[in-house]
Amino acid sequence: DYTVSEIIRLAGFAVAVAGVFDVGDVSKLAIKRFLVTNFDFVLSLSNNPSPIWQAWEKLLAKNLSEHPKYGPLSSFIIMATLDVSDMRKLLLQQEYAPSDLLKELLTSDREPRIATDSLWFQTFAKN
Repeated sequence: DYTVSEIIRLAGFAVAVAGVFDVGDVSKLAIKRFLVTNFDFVLSLSNNPSPIWQAWEKLLAKNLSEHPKYGPLSSFIIMATLDVSDMRKLLLQQEYAPSDLLKELLTSDREPRIATDSLWFQTFAKN
């Protein structure tokens, strides 16, 4: 038997706990961690975001505020609402056609080729 006050408190607690987890922020942190080398991550004392990301965000904000189309207020709003898809668009050149590798994987009956002289392959083969 719960009182109305206890039910309201319990519901408030459940809402607060559910609101702690923000998928967008977790995704942004994952991108920021993925694109930083382990050495840089350790040198930055495992701070997330690392100094390189802080510098990137400052440069982006500066370039936005100095852009003739945007001003300080618009750049503030853009930086405040920057999400994962925006970060991907800014960091990676977006292609709107399938890559050659994807075409080969989807249309070929044979196994995909991996360049055996690549650094990735040599590192993977050693381990």
